[in-house]
Amino acid sequence: MTFAVPAGKDRMAVLADFNRRAIRQQPLRYFRAVARDVGVSFAPTRQRATPNGLGILPWTFQRHFHGAYVLWRIPRFDVSPRVDAGQAGFLTTYNRWCYVPGPALAACALAGILAALGVGRAKRSGLRSAAGMLAATAIVVVVTAAATAEFSWRYQLPQLFLLPPAGALGLTAMLRRIDDPEARDGRATARAVLPNLVTR
Repeated sequence: MTFAVPAGKDRMAVLADFNRRAIRQQPLRYFRAVARDVGVSFAPTRQRATPNGLGILPWTFQRHFHGAYVLWRIPRFDVSPRVDAGQAGFLTTYNRWCYVPGPALAACALAGILAALGVGRAKRSGLRSAAGMLAATAIVVVVTAAATAEFSWRYQLPQLFLLPPAGALGLTAMLRRIDDPEARDGRATARAVLPNLVTR
């Protein structure tokens, strides 16, 4: 679909205005679309087709060059792309079976949020702020990406770096006794890394 930009108008400004009008006129459909994309972010597998139909294929290791993603020749070098069958086989096998399931990431987010709310022994733990910050940051990134851009698996990468530590800190905060020496060491480490976010 194409459109002609009116005289004196900027293309991006016209598109932004169109987006705002669409959201105002169909807020429920927009909310459902955002919620659907966030849900796919935490899906059990990464092999399902995404809402836009693109799927995860472009972001995975392949045994051959795929369709439109072929790089026929590397600029400035007289080199055509080729595949090392042995390494490609290893990477595609790893890619298929070694990933973090979405529900595991969701559980990590939940643990971080519950700890931040002071559930269990977290109320007196110095780790609750760090757990909550990591979980909240990941959720904000995922929701913002879903609300402002077409779904893409590349926007989900921050989950892998933020949610597992959030879950670990959250569980530690909720389950460990406050007088546990390891818990005290954990608080000291957290204060050293995040001095302004971890309570004493």
